[in-house]
Amino acid sequence: MIEHVGKFCLDTVCRIVDSGIVLVPTFIAAFDTVTNPVGAQTDGLFDDASFSTFIDWYKAECEILPKLWESGALLATGTDSGFPGTTCDSLFREMMGWRMIGIPMKDVLMAATEGAALAVGKEKVLGKLEEGYAADFIVLPSDPLKEPSVLAQPIEVWIEGERVH
Repeated sequence: MIEHVGKFCLDTVCRIVDSGIVLVPTFIAAFDTVTNPVGAQTDGLFDDASFSTFIDWYKAECEILPKLWESGALLATGTDSGFPGTTCDSLFREMMGWRMIGIPMKDVLMAATEGAALAVGKEKVLGKLEEGYAADFIVLPSDPLKEPSVLAQPIEVWIEGERVH
């Protein structure tokens, strides 16, 4: 797995796709760092990096993520939630960020489910709603393919087949 995707040339993209490596871009971390630089500078976390470094990271993510998706790279949504400047609603915002740069909602949902399971080596028990998989899922008020915003408003949460909310 590779996190914090940055600048890759076309040859590198092809090698990543061919290798089967799962990429977790953490797009929203780049966005948050650029839009809230104070959070990233807390406690001198990045003394050796200038603000322009973070702007370059964000621009690179905006450019490369759609290319990786178009190339068929294995992608998973993920965040730096809890890191200074990245709030705990960042998975939903990560998914909306992918939409913002042109990735279809169907593929965003695949990256958040099957892609995430693959990234953590649990693709045989997580990421799908079918027999033999962990019964972890949310119930939404409507179809997220038509109304992506409903992902932020689950009406039920189920973990291991038990309703917890």
